[in-house]
Amino acid sequence: MSFVATGSINARPILRGIQLPALRHRRRATGDKYSSRPRGQGQDEARYQNLDRERKRPADLSLNSLREGSECDADSNKAMMHDFLEKTPDIQISTFASWQDVGRWYAEMEKSRRAPSPEVKAKAEELTAGLKSDPEKVAALYDFVSQQIRYLSLVSVGIAGYESRTAADVLRLGYGDCKDKDTLLAALLEAESMHASSVLINPIRELDPEMPSPWPFTHVITMLSFGKDEIWMDSSGGVPFRMLPPILQKKKALVIPPAGTPYFEETPPL
Repeated sequence: MSFVATGSINARPILRGIQLPALRHRRRATGDKYSSRPRGQGQDEARYQNLDRERKRPADLSLNSLREGSECDADSNKAMMHDFLEKTPDIQISTFASWQDVGRWYAEMEKSRRAPSPEVKAKAEELTAGLKSDPEKVAALYDFVSQQIRYLSLVSVGIAGYESRTAADVLRLGYGDCKDKDTLLAALLEAESMHASSVLINPIRELDPEMPSPWPFTHVITMLSFGKDEIWMDSSGGVPFRMLPPILQKKKALVIPPAGTPYFEETPPL
């Protein structure tokens, strides 16, 4: 049986600025399928999906069996990890009304963190000294963040999985995860009067278009527009300027301009 329900929930915020209001839903049977319609207008909506999967599950998926390896063989572990990474979860909850709202939420959260501090401005000036064209400057700033700022992910639980350090802190520490490196690169570009977009992406799992949420995104990259030309940059991927790792090519991604409406775009096959 497939079960799809919509409703609202009464709980404490799971992320800063997000409140889940009181659970109410009703189901409508159609054969062995169930669907639901939200009651009333204007209330926040949470959606739950529990969809049947045509896949073989290991007989025992307990943590103990995974640790010991005696009750669950390597093939079963591999199958479970494949499902975890690539399959849409059986249950999903979101209070975002649209993907644009997801983008606006992220943009508001990172706005102050990507603002170029005096230290960031000084570093941008140092790195671009003697360079005349904008593409040369972008390449110099990208190379610095990609090669000189060490990738290190320490905390990715709750809001820490989405909220970056300030650009000044990333520059001072000399390390950061993907969102930290994107924040610093965007701030360096801003110091040179170039306005980059943050890009939320999942390199493995396909997005569920009916479930707007920041949860599916596991990586952040940077995109800079020059008229009709676009420069895509993954400063965490260890790849040369203007290249993306193969796993990030031709992927649906949420582009979040510093000013404007977030939108989906497919990354280029570089």
